[in-house]
Amino acid sequence: MGKINDFQKFWFLGLAPTLGGLLLLKFCKGVALGNLLEIQFASDYQDFRFQIREHSHSLLTNNQLLDFFFILCYTVLFMLSLKLISLALDFHFKKRAYLFCLVPGLLDVLENTLFLGLIEDCAYFFTAYFWVVRIKWGIAAIFIQLIMAILLFYFMLNGYHGLVKIKNFFSKTGKGAADHTSLL
Repeated sequence: MGKINDFQKFWFLGLAPTLGGLLLLKFCKGVALGNLLEIQFASDYQDFRFQIREHSHSLLTNNQLLDFFFILCYTVLFMLSLKLISLALDFHFKKRAYLFCLVPGLLDVLENTLFLGLIEDCAYFFTAYFWVVRIKWGIAAIFIQLIMAILLFYFMLNGYHGLVKIKNFFSKTGKGAADHTSLL
């Protein structure tokens, strides 16, 4: 059980930059696209062009460039999640399972590359883009559910004390923090 507790710290350290990147992509002026999923799931090239019409070229490019950082963060989180499950279940996955964690990130890199071509008006990239997006999200959904299960399990086991542990882990006062009355 000690290994799991130690590894939980690494997992939360992997979760923090992933959430940070997600928040930047969603809310940071200069990179945030309010309709990113609509753009990604455009049904055809004309719909894609319609979805990006209100965004400047630099905004679209900045979003994709920041997404490369986010890809790195979530790929590491996927690997850490699989390792945490492995420790929790006392089951050792083969190395190929960890390689599977790379697939959504690699597809996302390909998606971003195709996207950058599409905003330059290279319509012939759209069919590949269409399928890469859907395959990436199909595989990523597995890992997103795994992450949600880990969070749900963690908070079911630890409840309020889990929030206090997270607060203490990231606070300057560390483990000795005695104030358990205020949340994060």
